[in-house]
Amino acid sequence: MVTTGWVPPLFAVAGVGIGVLYWGFDSIGLGSKDESSFRTWPRTVLSISTFVSLYYISGLLSAMHLAHSTIFEVLSALAVAQVTVFDASLTGLIVASMLAVFGPGVECILMTYLPDGSSYAYLDVDTFGLFPAWIAPVYAAGGPAVGGLARQFFGRERERERKRVQSE
Repeated sequence: MVTTGWVPPLFAVAGVGIGVLYWGFDSIGLGSKDESSFRTWPRTVLSISTFVSLYYISGLLSAMHLAHSTIFEVLSALAVAQVTVFDASLTGLIVASMLAVFGPGVECILMTYLPDGSSYAYLDVDTFGLFPAWIAPVYAAGGPAVGGLARQFFGRERERERKRVQSE
């Protein structure tokens, strides 16, 4: 599989953006009330692994040339499970929903407006002639994985700050 050079930096920027969304929504009280339940490294790694598996499954299902509606239904069920198991908070629901809309939206903009040769295209599309609808649940499932990493980072930073303030 070949991808264009801008995809990894785009994913990195998206990861930072998702982390900031998690931090912002959690800081105004939309996160889980039991923060300790999702701030463990094993749970975070499992969430990331589950997302990577879902991403891989999307490619397998597409390669099997299943109906787009079937792929969409399977991946949607897996994405709902991912969000429910790894982040059943309002933050998780909001971010997953945003990713399902804005992820494909950004791809559409990039595929439409980047100069020829610098973009990519899906081989089998059904939405706006640009992407398969089943990509939306794949994006949504990324929320808990990236959000878990963000919570690990921000949780550690909050703990350090709390300890610093206590020691003063």
